[in-house]
Amino acid sequence: MEIKAGMKVCNNIPSTKQRANVPSMGTIGGLVKDANGVVYAITCYHCVHNDSLDWTDFKKDLLTCRVVSELFGEQFEFGTIEFAVRNSLADIAIILIDDQITKNFAIPDKRLLKPMVTLSGGNARNITLNNYGAVSNGRLGTFEGYSEHITCPSSEQGDTAQEFDILIKVSGINDFFSVPGDSGAFILTPDDQFVGMVVMGDGNISYGIPAISIKKCIPKELKLII
Repeated sequence: MEIKAGMKVCNNIPSTKQRANVPSMGTIGGLVKDANGVVYAITCYHCVHNDSLDWTDFKKDLLTCRVVSELFGEQFEFGTIEFAVRNSLADIAIILIDDQITKNFAIPDKRLLKPMVTLSGGNARNITLNNYGAVSNGRLGTFEGYSEHITCPSSEQGDTAQEFDILIKVSGINDFFSVPGDSGAFILTPDDQFVGMVVMGDGNISYGIPAISIKKCIPKELKLII
């Protein structure tokens, strides 16, 4: 089996939503390596959260932290959540990919992801961005700046709302930039630089966690190269 950006991801144990036959999957944003070459996948925590886990106090557990993806309609396990956090800064999960799984670092159109960059200043406004959501399958949007103190509603997160200090704001071009199931998808510049990760949408406006916020939340001991 192969894992790459743009594939679906969810917890191996069906959530309350899934048990009620409500689709509840997210998107693998991308793959990264640590200083020793070990490969991890990144997505939003709310995409892989297990109902039995405390949002505020993540503890790695092989029973509740296994995750699955989907290929040709068949689900398969591919890794274990190594670290996860959802707070005012970010909503991220770092997944250690199993050794036997093939790791494909190409984004869906076969190009390679470039290092993160921070969008700032007037020159960045109106830049075209794209994402490779598992549901929308790649859409374009326009960078509209940053929005402060945005609340992700409970319908998006599973059980409780979460307010974020600052999020990237993107308007869709010709269609919504993201749709339910795209959470976790990396937001990229036209030259494939990583600027953020889709976390929620509100009609034609989508919001993403800035790449710099994601980097700040990742424990230094993981030594991820982003």
